[in-house]
Amino acid sequence: MHYAHRLDIKDAKTITRIPVLPISYSDALPLLSELKGPVAPDGWRGALAMTYHVGAGPAKVHLKVASNWDIKPIYDVIATLRGTDDADQWVIRGNHHDAWVNGAEDPISGQAALLEEARGLGELHRQGWNPKHTIIYCAWDGEEPGLLGSVEWVESHVAELQKHAIAYINSDSNDRGYLFPGGTQDLQTFISGVARDVQDPETHTSVFQRSHLISISKAKDAQERADLRKRSDLPVKALGDGSDYTAFQDFAGISTLDLEFGGEDDGDQYHSIYDDFYWYSKFVDTDFAYGRALATDRRHCHDATGGCGPYSR
Repeated sequence: MHYAHRLDIKDAKTITRIPVLPISYSDALPLLSELKGPVAPDGWRGALAMTYHVGAGPAKVHLKVASNWDIKPIYDVIATLRGTDDADQWVIRGNHHDAWVNGAEDPISGQAALLEEARGLGELHRQGWNPKHTIIYCAWDGEEPGLLGSVEWVESHVAELQKHAIAYINSDSNDRGYLFPGGTQDLQTFISGVARDVQDPETHTSVFQRSHLISISKAKDAQERADLRKRSDLPVKALGDGSDYTAFQDFAGISTLDLEFGGEDDGDQYHSIYDDFYWYSKFVDTDFAYGRALATDRRHCHDATGGCGPYSR
């Protein structure tokens, strides 16, 4: 159990002074209906049955925001499989387990794959296999309120992580479609090699081939298309701060990968009550084939000696 040092609210300089709240269409309608001024451009209009104006006024609104500043416990679950030859080199794998509401896609679709990976490696370990490097599995709490579980864990162990961690591999939501790798560019060749070894459940080509072809088809012009055709690896997008890789990459300076499949659903249920098992199993990954592919992707990250494939320093 760990208790993090906390500032008083009055001393926290990063808390915004202007309140921002999401509201429903039914709450927004009377407010938007009272706006006058020029008619809003097409790109600014929503789907309500009204003419959208950009204001100003003449309506005035009194907004009262009541925030709950209670401090409650959150729970990170950490499991360690000790390595043999290079036990002091750590490969860390994480996914958060908290959700806005039901969380079938975000985050359980990724968390289920993490648990399957851990189960598979545990079964191999029971049969006598041991990894070369130490593998640490992490189920993070408090991701949705602000990456709390992973950030505080990294802050608490930053000296150890900077000494021992060689890579952090993250997942979050997982859908049907194409592999979208993000991370630090030192792992670009590595993850491209992994993607060549995993079969795409729909097309039965490699995950690499399917992602490579979709990137070519979505090129913005002929020059970009020609450049993509010449690539021997998948582009790895630079990561910002959208999930639990943030503290590892941006604070501790550790190489990261963030992996997920997607691109074949509309995502309208995101962070809503509709993100439930029925919706996910009927409309997204109906036979959980891409959950298995995600687990396979990660398990390929651990070669026969338990290292992280060719990236094993």
